[in-house]
Amino acid sequence: MAYKIITERMNGKIFVKNMTFEYDKKTFIGAEFNIILPIAKK
Repeated sequence: MAYKIITERMNGKIFVKNMTFEYDKKTFIGAEFNIILPIAKK
């Protein structure tokens, strides 16, 4: 549903990838989402 709203209604793009990251000296695996939206022109 989020993909549909971002791409069709807002003319944006959404990307997701699995990442390994470290926080508080512990290693975690999770998803990173990047959402690109166009700048509105007046």
